[in-house]
Amino acid sequence: MDWAEQHNITTFWFEAFNEDWKGDPYDVMGAEKHWELFTVDRNTKPVADYLLAETMKLKIKDNKKNRRDHGAL
Repeated sequence: MDWAEQHNITTFWFEAFNEDWKGDPYDVMGAEKHWELFTVDRNTKPVADYLLAETMKLKIKDNKKNRRDHGAL
Protein backbone atom coordinates (compact mmCIF):
# COMPACT_ATOMS: atom_id res chain seq x y z
CA MET A 1 0.00 0.00 0.00
CA ASP A 2 2.81 2.43 0.76
CA TRP A 3 4.24 2.04 -2.75
CA ALA A 4 0.81 2.50 -4.34
CA GLU A 5 0.15 5.64 -2.31
CA GLN A 6 3.60 7.08 -3.04
CA HIS A 7 3.07 6.56 -6.77
CA ASN A 8 -0.58 7.69 -6.75
CA ILE A 9 -1.81 4.25 -7.85
CA THR A 10 -5.47 3.47 -7.26
CA THR A 11 -5.90 0.14 -5.50
CA PHE A 12 -8.89 -1.97 -4.57
CA TRP A 13 -8.96 -4.35 -1.62
CA PHE A 14 -10.87 -7.60 -1.63
CA GLU A 15 -11.29 -10.05 1.19
CA ALA A 16 -8.17 -12.08 1.85
CA PHE A 17 -9.73 -15.55 2.00
CA ASN A 18 -11.81 -17.56 -0.45
CA GLU A 19 -15.24 -18.38 0.90
CA ASP A 20 -17.25 -21.36 -0.29
CA TRP A 21 -20.58 -19.56 -0.02
CA LYS A 22 -19.64 -16.94 -2.63
CA GLY A 23 -20.75 -17.27 -6.22
CA ASP A 24 -22.84 -20.03 -7.75
CA PRO A 25 -22.46 -23.09 -5.49
CA TYR A 26 -22.91 -25.39 -8.52
CA ASP A 27 -20.24 -23.65 -10.63
CA VAL A 28 -16.71 -24.42 -9.39
CA MET A 29 -15.45 -21.52 -11.49
CA GLY A 30 -17.81 -19.02 -9.86
CA ALA A 31 -15.74 -15.84 -10.03
CA GLU A 32 -16.42 -14.32 -6.63
CA LYS A 33 -15.16 -17.31 -4.70
CA HIS A 34 -11.71 -17.23 -6.33
CA TRP A 35 -10.49 -13.58 -6.11
CA GLU A 36 -8.78 -13.80 -2.75
CA LEU A 37 -5.10 -14.44 -1.98
CA PHE A 38 -5.71 -17.35 0.38
CA THR A 39 -7.66 -20.58 -0.01
CA VAL A 40 -10.62 -21.48 2.18
CA ASP A 41 -8.27 -23.48 4.44
CA ARG A 42 -6.02 -20.41 4.87
CA ASN A 43 -3.12 -21.50 2.64
CA THR A 44 -1.51 -18.93 0.36
CA LYS A 45 -2.25 -19.18 -3.32
CA PRO A 46 0.71 -19.12 -5.74
CA VAL A 47 -0.09 -15.53 -6.72
CA ALA A 48 0.16 -14.43 -3.07
CA ASP A 49 3.58 -16.05 -2.78
CA TYR A 50 4.65 -14.34 -6.01
CA LEU A 51 3.39 -10.92 -4.93
CA LEU A 52 5.16 -11.18 -1.59
CA ALA A 53 8.42 -12.18 -3.28
CA GLU A 54 8.18 -9.32 -5.79
CA THR A 55 7.34 -6.84 -3.02
CA MET A 56 10.39 -7.94 -1.05
CA LYS A 57 12.59 -7.56 -4.17
CA LEU A 58 11.35 -3.99 -4.61
CA LYS A 59 11.94 -3.16 -0.94
CA ILE A 60 15.47 -4.59 -1.05
CA LYS A 61 16.20 -2.70 -4.28
CA ASP A 62 14.84 0.56 -2.79
CA ASN A 63 16.87 0.06 0.41
CA LYS A 64 20.07 -0.51 -1.58
CA LYS A 65 19.37 2.58 -3.69
CA ASN A 66 18.69 4.69 -0.58
CA ARG A 67 21.91 3.54 1.06
CA ARG A 68 23.86 4.19 -2.14
CA ASP A 69 22.28 7.65 -2.53
CA HIS A 70 23.22 8.48 1.06
CA GLY A 71 26.76 7.13 0.88
CA ALA A 72 26.17 4.03 2.99
CA LEU A 73 27.40 1.54 0.37
